[in-house]
Amino acid sequence: MLRSWISTKTSNLTSPPSFDRNAELHDLEDAMKAINLIFDDDIEGAEASLVDGKSTFHQLSRALILFLRASLGFEAEVMQQAVDTLAEAEACSARDLRRAQKDRSAYRSVVYEAGFEFALCGAVAQLLSAVIAVFRESLVEGMKAFLKLNSAYKTLQRIIDAENAYLNKRRSDMARTAPSTPIRSEFRSQFSSVPGSPTRQFTRWEKANATEPPWKEDLEDEDEFYDAEEEIQTDYSNEFNSGSIFTETFQSPLNKEFDPIDPASPSDAFVHSGANFCMGLLLLMLALVPPALSKLLGIVGYKGDRKKGLRMLWSSSRYSNAIGALAALVLLAYYNGLMGATDLILPIDSKQPVWSEDNLDGYPAEQLGELLNTIQKRFPRSKIWPLEQARMLALQRALPASLEILKGDFTTPLKQLHALAIFERSLQAMYSHEYELCTSSFKECCKRNNWSHSLYMYCAAASQVELYRLAKLAGDTKHAEQHAAMATSLFHNAKDKTGRRKAFGKQLPFDTFVAHKVNKWESKAMAWGVSFIDAIGVSPLEEMIFLWNGFRKMSPDCLKISLERISWSESTSNPHWKGEELSEKALFTLLRAVVLRSLGQYGEAVTLLKDKLLYIDKTTLKGTNKEDWILPAAYYEKGINLWMMCHRDQTTESKDTIPAYLTRSPTGIGEQGQANKKLMRESAQSLEKAATWEGYMLDARLGMRIEAALDVIRKWRVEWDK
Repeated sequence: MLRSWISTKTSNLTSPPSFDRNAELHDLEDAMKAINLIFDDDIEGAEASLVDGKSTFHQLSRALILFLRASLGFEAEVMQQAVDTLAEAEACSARDLRRAQKDRSAYRSVVYEAGFEFALCGAVAQLLSAVIAVFRESLVEGMKAFLKLNSAYKTLQRIIDAENAYLNKRRSDMARTAPSTPIRSEFRSQFSSVPGSPTRQFTRWEKANATEPPWKEDLEDEDEFYDAEEEIQTDYSNEFNSGSIFTETFQSPLNKEFDPIDPASPSDAFVHSGANFCMGLLLLMLALVPPALSKLLGIVGYKGDRKKGLRMLWSSSRYSNAIGALAALVLLAYYNGLMGATDLILPIDSKQPVWSEDNLDGYPAEQLGELLNTIQKRFPRSKIWPLEQARMLALQRALPASLEILKGDFTTPLKQLHALAIFERSLQAMYSHEYELCTSSFKECCKRNNWSHSLYMYCAAASQVELYRLAKLAGDTKHAEQHAAMATSLFHNAKDKTGRRKAFGKQLPFDTFVAHKVNKWESKAMAWGVSFIDAIGVSPLEEMIFLWNGFRKMSPDCLKISLERISWSESTSNPHWKGEELSEKALFTLLRAVVLRSLGQYGEAVTLLKDKLLYIDKTTLKGTNKEDWILPAAYYEKGINLWMMCHRDQTTESKDTIPAYLTRSPTGIGEQGQANKKLMRESAQSLEKAATWEGYMLDARLGMRIEAALDVIRKWRVEWDK
């Protein structure tokens, strides 16, 4: 009777058209091909191919193009366009999801609930909206970002739960038919639920404020429904035609062994690769946030998991669609960027797969090279991949080869990517001591990007300081005066540019640093009665190299040049050294110790730190024109040196190379082994002291480096206590 009443009611209403499976597949493939064009440096072609598309997939692809522009350039107008388009994509996905849940003609997967391809689109739109909200540097926008993040998290977890349920059922079926067949343990670890789920308890605040995922909407009030037993099962395997972008997977070690999910259709391949990418990225990002923010997120139920996130990204990277390219880009950026900024990197065990527990702590150079080569062949015109190749070479201490790539043509319709390549060239020129190139490149950054003009001008000015000192040493008065004038002008312009951009109401850390340094030199020039350029003390360029961890990328010859530039301060060329204050001499000692450590002279570096720096009372480095960040940095350096002394991999050393990696266990046995363990405990204590230091200038930048080192030490602490 109830069915009869509802049927009568609905028959008088105009129902939305039924799903056309062929049209849905065409829309999905069309949208993914458009995103592929972006990765092949054809932005105009991508935008043109999306103009007439009205589907959720087309709408999300348009939003993704705007998001890429916004995230690379931080331009307010582009960010607003991206926000508006993402909101439209989110609304479209919610509409199509509701339709798919009610329409029996919609695609029915053996793994996922009906409409999960649209649920994924909504989650992607929410994640990208959350990222842009953070870019907009407002507390209100930050709260909006959290609500978006919460809803996307629930959506992605629902998809992962569906995959887990499918795998559990498949294992049960296999156990009944072939009980002796072993189940791979890595399958369990890879696709087990993410931290805090599915038993994650949401807080009262979350329940009251968070946007519920689309499938949580009550369908009982809708005009149409159908019985579950009436659902029509269809074989969709023939949808994988030979021309589909979902047919191929990247040829990598992951293909056969790593991923137990075998998508039954292009829709399943889209959902599986997309969910792994989004959840993997989310878990990785949450694991990398500063400790204070991490604790705050933990209160409301969110906890990152770096290793699980990396596994999911490696899984997603094997697909040849746009999602696979995005996953590859994130992996390359993480390993060559964030991991490249750390000083303790463990080696890869070649006998174990890249996703194994231990190898996720290391730098998989071979696998990253394979991934980069494969994706470069797929997108040969893209400028993204040469940029990543240059970063990878720099991490291998091949700065000349890296810089040669960056000196090439990076002209691209995606102007924000061009600006990023120029910034990378500026850094590599700074590490390579190519001062004219460094100056011109950082000045060009000011024309192409408005993110931090004060930082760009400061680095360009610091390069001119080196040229001034070299010209003066050579007796070239004319050029010395020219470089002095340019450096002075750029430094003052840098100071004037500070404070123009803020993050959550606060001045950017490097803006604070730039204003502090220029004010300090102005005060010294006035007090000493000398020119501004002669009041500058220890090389500001070498100091900046340290803050960007550039010594990590230098060859021994480059490091020796850095040592010469630092040593200028105490040479006869500098008549003002005796009058320098304590913090300037502390900076001099710190930078020398860092270069010695980078040259593999760990014992000498520790001795220098203990004799010349670590005895200083921290109160003497506080106050106006003081460098309060030097002591925590010195304790960090001491910890790194002690750890290196015990874990250096002597099989990689020669007179021309420096060990970049560590052994996995303490070297030495017997008395030597016990001595090493003692040094390791001292190393841990020193790093813990640096990590728990009170607030100081640049604590966010140095804090990430300190936490990364502590993560390695905590992992292997069990080994030393055996």
